[in-house]
Amino acid sequence: MKNKFFILGILLAAICLFSPACKKPCFDPQNPDCEDYDPCYGEKETSAAFGMYETIFCSFTDTMLRATDTTMGGYVQFIAQDFLEEYQWKVGQDARIFTTKSFRLNFTGFTGDVEIQLIGKKSPTQSCFPLDDGIDTVKRMLHLKSYTEDVHPFWNKKYRGYTTDEPDSIYTIEFTEIPIGGLGLNHFPRGCDRPDNWMIGINSNYTGFCLVNPDSSNFHDCGFPTGYGELHTDRKTLHIYYRVTENDERVSKEFVGTKIE
Repeated sequence: MKNKFFILGILLAAICLFSPACKKPCFDPQNPDCEDYDPCYGEKETSAAFGMYETIFCSFTDTMLRATDTTMGGYVQFIAQDFLEEYQWKVGQDARIFTTKSFRLNFTGFTGDVEIQLIGKKSPTQSCFPLDDGIDTVKRMLHLKSYTEDVHPFWNKKYRGYTTDEPDSIYTIEFTEIPIGGLGLNHFPRGCDRPDNWMIGINSNYTGFCLVNPDSSNFHDCGFPTGYGELHTDRKTLHIYYRVTENDERVSKEFVGTKIE
């Protein structure tokens, strides 16, 4: 009798092993054995969509990019959204064809509208996208404006505000011209009142900046702040997102200030 039950158990186990009813539920669109398998998961139609970004050089190794279609000169980075097999960029009347996923051009001294075109090509997945011929073309306009002094929200300006972890401790920071040229930031972070100040790199729209390589300046008593600032669309409210050393640890902070008219 025991042998009969033993043999029956083996038979039931074998049946269950190959029966879908006994298998654990499997949910993975990339796994052909799962019930929600999707052979088109992760596949994309051919797209030449791309972004345009103002470039701020924070240091020799650190660059800050801000998405925009309007600039007052300076460097603009063009980046294709997807990985493609072939890129053909055309910039305005420039005779050159750029063939990499990303590239950068300097528009200092130029004004007006410049058409940016990308033709992207790749082998299409026609089983998923039968109408995809593997070629896509996208055109966008880059607007280049003239610089005027009245648009500069930082030059010789003061902002009064607080650090979000200490909202009751109000203090004032000041942007001033520095002897070696360019713009510096005084009285930042709170309590750092050195005669020197931090150099900042500003985007050409004057809506953002980054601290320029402060760790090379030996300002250890100010906690080596690194980060970037962003100006609100009202061009009066400033946020600075930065990291600073406190008690031998790097901590994240945010300054929120309003321009003093």
